[in-house]
Amino acid sequence: MLSDIANSFLIWRIVYLTENGLSVDFAHYLDYATEQLTGC
Repeated sequence: MLSDIANSFLIWRIVYLTENGLSVDFAHYLDYATEQLTGC
């Protein structure tokens, strides 16, 4: 269940970043948040 949520979040992140061209710093922040949520 948790892995499904994490995968969905990663897909959302990639699409969102691509569509909005957000900064790399924000992408790194999302990576950190994802690690905290998934524990890996």
